[in-house]
Amino acid sequence: MGSGIVRYVQMVTSLIEGRRVSEVEIVRMLERAVRQHSMVRRRRRDYLLSCWPETGESP
Repeated sequence: MGSGIVRYVQMVTSLIEGRRVSEVEIVRMLERAVRQHSMVRRRRRDYLLSCWPETGESP
């Protein structure tokens, strides 16, 4: 599943937490981190509109 960086982050996180952390957990963690950073860089309104399904309805 994961690339070299995902496996590396998995190994480091497992060592820090003292338990085996799965690749799926790492990918989810990284996805959350990326979403949070994109929210910080944009105005709140623009971020919300980019996430809203394009149904023609307003939020």
